[in-house]
Amino acid sequence: MAIARLVVIGVSTLLLGAGYLVSQASYFSGTTQAYIEGLDASPVPLISLILLVCTVVLAFVPEKGEEE
Repeated sequence: MAIARLVVIGVSTLLLGAGYLVSQASYFSGTTQAYIEGLDASPVPLISLILLVCTVVLAFVPEKGEEE
């Protein structure tokens, strides 16, 4: 389970960082509206839901040797 937790943390961090960089790039290039429209039409909401569900499930799974 430790590996699964690290994977979820890594994926979340990468997606947050990439999203921030892309949003800043669209702001400074003046394409903010197109970025927002693209975000609504992309799989970002589904990816967010999957990450949320994985985080909640992993929160309730104890580590090996950990008492419940």
